[in-house]
Amino acid sequence: RQVNELHRQPLRIDIFDIEPFEPIGRESLILALVFVGGIALSLLLGMSPTSLLDWRNWIVYFVLIPIPFLVFFLNMRGTHRVLAAEKKRESEAVDLTIQQAYRTLLGQVEVGQDTGRLAPEILALVEYERRVQGTRTWPYNTTMIRTLFFSFIVPAAVALADFAFKQITQ
Repeated sequence: RQVNELHRQPLRIDIFDIEPFEPIGRESLILALVFVGGIALSLLLGMSPTSLLDWRNWIVYFVLIPIPFLVFFLNMRGTHRVLAAEKKRESEAVDLTIQQAYRTLLGQVEVGQDTGRLAPEILALVEYERRVQGTRTWPYNTTMIRTLFFSFIVPAAVALADFAFKQITQ
């Protein structure tokens, strides 16, 4: 709620620098990791070797797998909307400026005027538009996604090792 309230405030957003929004991504990662930890603990502490072989238990865990990913992305949804809206606003503004510059350029060409300064300006605007289109709108980085992904692999490997160890020692 606090993040959504923050998004309703008049903010000055630099679409090229979303670093101020990354704490929201870190918060989402922490929440998702809490869910992963809970699922891993329930798997390690709540399952006996015989219940591991029961297919009904695996259906429950299979249903639980996407929950941390949903928590991760849904928690950032509001921030994504704000960043996407700013990206769209900036993209539309530069597109309008490019269209106007093209019209001016064509008008100058038709009457035989010098277009020396206008063509490089249009190229700069096109490059700026390309940069705007390449900006991110989700406040996470590759490290966060990697952490979330490996947080699933490690508990699964531990659970598998625990199961194998119990099978060997029996």
